[in-house]
Amino acid sequence: MNKFKELKLLFSFVKEIKKEFIFALFISFITAVIKFGVPAITIFLVVLALEGKVSFLTLFMIVLVFTIILDALFQYIDVYKFHHVAYLLIYKFRIKIYEAIERNAPLVTRENRTGQLNSIIMEDTESLEIFYAHTVNVYIVAFIFTLMIIIATCFFDWVFACVIFFSAILLFIIPFTLFNWGHKLDSNIREYIGTTNAEAIDTIQGLREILSFNREEFFINKMKKDTIKLNKFERKNGLRLGLQGVMIGLVMTFAIIASIFYGYTQILANQITPSMLLIIIFLLPQSLIPMMKLSDIGLEFTGVVASAKRINALLVLPPNVEYTNKDDSELKLSPSIEFKDVEFSYKKDRPVLNSLSFSVKEGETIALMGESGAGKTTIASLLIRFYDCTKGEVLIGGKNIKELSEEKLRDTISYAPQDLYLFNCSIKENIRFAKINATDEEIEQAAKIANAHEFITALPDGYDTVIGERGLKLSGGEKQRISIARAILKDSPILILDEAVSNLDSKSEELFMQSLKQLEKKTIIIIAHRESTVKNADRILNLENGKIRM
Repeated sequence: MNKFKELKLLFSFVKEIKKEFIFALFISFITAVIKFGVPAITIFLVVLALEGKVSFLTLFMIVLVFTIILDALFQYIDVYKFHHVAYLLIYKFRIKIYEAIERNAPLVTRENRTGQLNSIIMEDTESLEIFYAHTVNVYIVAFIFTLMIIIATCFFDWVFACVIFFSAILLFIIPFTLFNWGHKLDSNIREYIGTTNAEAIDTIQGLREILSFNREEFFINKMKKDTIKLNKFERKNGLRLGLQGVMIGLVMTFAIIASIFYGYTQILANQITPSMLLIIIFLLPQSLIPMMKLSDIGLEFTGVVASAKRINALLVLPPNVEYTNKDDSELKLSPSIEFKDVEFSYKKDRPVLNSLSFSVKEGETIALMGESGAGKTTIASLLIRFYDCTKGEVLIGGKNIKELSEEKLRDTISYAPQDLYLFNCSIKENIRFAKINATDEEIEQAAKIANAHEFITALPDGYDTVIGERGLKLSGGEKQRISIARAILKDSPILILDEAVSNLDSKSEELFMQSLKQLEKKTIIIIAHRESTVKNADRILNLENGKIRM
């Protein structure tokens, strides 16, 4: 069944903590052996009592109590060790998924909703705990314990052994008979959990717009529809779980009836006593408990496979761009920029840039203007290598940026994006994000150049003001000024301002543009719509249909 190829992913991560996993397997083996000792000693005690050999009863009672305590202790160690392994691996999975998203960004965030990605990172990885903490050890205990029970029963009566054997086989295969149905249901459930999660995030983040446009009822109904779809599959999954429970019950009933029928014939033949049959009927379900647990785990296994499939789909994503591994930290780059016959499209047959060529000298400030969709932000994205051009070259200091390491390229460019993002921490920490070791004085100087210092100091907590998720406690202009301060603090030789002052009033815009003159020797690209924003630029380049309009 090709669904099981996803399990290769789960086992491949075990190699990273091989020693811990092998030790956990060893504990499971010991647990299975000790677990067999409890019913074995119990039967022996009953036989001694029936035969009147009371002199050994006390000794074996002590042995039984000791075995039960030992069984409980090793079960605790077994559960602890496998959970330890499980959460170590879940941690590694989450890091790997985050790295995969980062490696493929921003393309992966364009093609997937935030709620879907969050569902994979948190919920799908958490479901893997079932596999690592509750599957491998349960299989080991079930197989070893059941095998020992069957072997021991063979010495007593091979027919009873056959009843246990065939019952165990049926309990083992029950989950697999429903696997395809369960896998389809669990895949849909995981998908709709992600969709519902994404809708919830959209609703919460867009609550201001929802309220202002009086669209509460629409979004509540939308959430209801998504939840109803999810519940539809969950109810069907409930039917599957119920059906499997019935099948397990039928197997156990068959085992008991078969044992009673055969035991009755043996009593008539004077092969066993009625009391011995009662012991067998009592211990038979106990001997199949591990296999019943294994069957129950099979109920959750389809969900694990569905989650592994969604995780694997992210992990196998190729890098959006590939960087060189060479050390170029000592490389001196002139902050000049050149685009040579650059072509680019986000989707096939929909070109954004067409044979685009232009250059920017070191220390020059240029402005890129044009209608929405002309490709202005795309130029910034190609320069910072969020994407690679499909044709042509992008050069910094005469060097193709594909030949630069990621660290070198990122250090060379400061970027204040159009769609800025502020974190749920203080203003100071948001600005310091660009330069972790920046002093408070450097942060304040960057804020002054960005014309943000005045409004920040007017706040009750000043630079220590926590601004909420995405900076929701600030106005649009205030957020932009913090974003600009962050880019300035980075102090890179190239500065890109992508509609970075679109929310500033004319006075604040004028003050900021004057402050830019303090940034000597920096190459600056200003992307804007307003002519007032670019009036101090050395040159203005107008984009039209992906080309510079001459």
